[in-house]
Amino acid sequence: MQINKRLLCQAQELALEAAHLRSGDVLRSSVVWWSAMEILKRSYGR
Repeated sequence: MQINKRLLCQAQELALEAAHLRSGDVLRSSVVWWSAMEILKRSYGR
């Protein structure tokens, strides 16, 4: 299974941003977290 390293890094950055936002804007942090999950799903191919 080939994992796209660039997408993985992008997902990690988004996850960090989401954690950062968690204390503040909950809606935005959820959107960012969801984006990270979507990127991860795509990078794993399923």
